[in-house]
Amino acid sequence: MQASSNPVNFMPDAQRWEKMNEKFAAILPWEFAGAINLMAHPVAGAAAFSALGLGVASQAFGVWMGTVAGAAHASQRLLVTEADEEADEEEAFASSSQTATVRARAVAKTLMADARAVARDMGEAADALATEKTKH
Repeated sequence: MQASSNPVNFMPDAQRWEKMNEKFAAILPWEFAGAINLMAHPVAGAAAFSALGLGVASQAFGVWMGTVAGAAHASQRLLVTEADEEADEEEAFASSSQTATVRARAVAKTLMADARAVARDMGEAADALATEKTKH
């Protein structure tokens, strides 16, 4: 048999590790039995903690993506509601039997009437204020 195929040559301190593990197993409660194996095999411990870290990171990413999806859904519902209201107004405006010119004239007349009413109210307020100042 060759020397390289003997497992004792690969891990000369294996017996020392086994004794250390037996001592720890005797001292620690049975819940820590898996931790003893991780101390005996440091690469296995590193792999376990890497897997644990990957699991935590994936959960955090899932929470973040869920939050983004929820925000996108809420904004979409809000925008769809506003778009429906605008579509209803456009349909009501377009369904009118009047032509665009007639509707534009009607809107202009309404705006001019509103402007005249505001100017009249401002003039009356200015007159009242001037009359009050002359009395004092």
